[in-house]
Amino acid sequence: MGIAGKLSSVRTKPLGTIVSRGRSLGTIESHRMVGPIPSPLSGTIVEINERIAAVPRILNNSAYDEGWIVRLKLSSMQSEKQELSSVERIVPLLKERIAEFHVRCFKLFPDLEMYEVGSECTAVLVRLNELIDKVAVGDAIHIVSDDPTAYVEMVAWSDRAGHELVEWRREGNLFHFVVRKTGRK
Repeated sequence: MGIAGKLSSVRTKPLGTIVSRGRSLGTIESHRMVGPIPSPLSGTIVEINERIAAVPRILNNSAYDEGWIVRLKLSSMQSEKQELSSVERIVPLLKERIAEFHVRCFKLFPDLEMYEVGSECTAVLVRLNELIDKVAVGDAIHIVSDDPTAYVEMVAWSDRAGHELVEWRREGNLFHFVVRKTGRK
């Protein structure tokens, strides 16, 4: 879901719909694209995850847990199972695609991004405070900074402000932080 961006809408086909492998189970929509949800196998839709229609970001934040889309009663498992990939076979392809599309995978999908290269960390934190006051509880912000003191400053800010520092990493001279607004303050 990283390539699509933050999802704004998820629509599935109705219960009882028969789908073939590779055909659409429904559609996803984001500010970047609208596209089909291809079915990994053939079968009949027997259950729909109603939560993703109400809260599409579940697919971004929990794709392998709460973010399931539909459950199928399989119709062609014996003939289609040879088309499924093992983890060992798919990992190199996924790494290639991640590099090709410059995808950054975080523990939590950011709702907003701040690119603050060339700014002192104190100025970045002022802008972050202004932004976090405007977003909803639970929203995540991805911050990119080249300030060498950024990690220490972000940890101190998180403790002071009461918002969660979900993840951080360094890539070359850039720091990436993902913070989530909490209800505490």
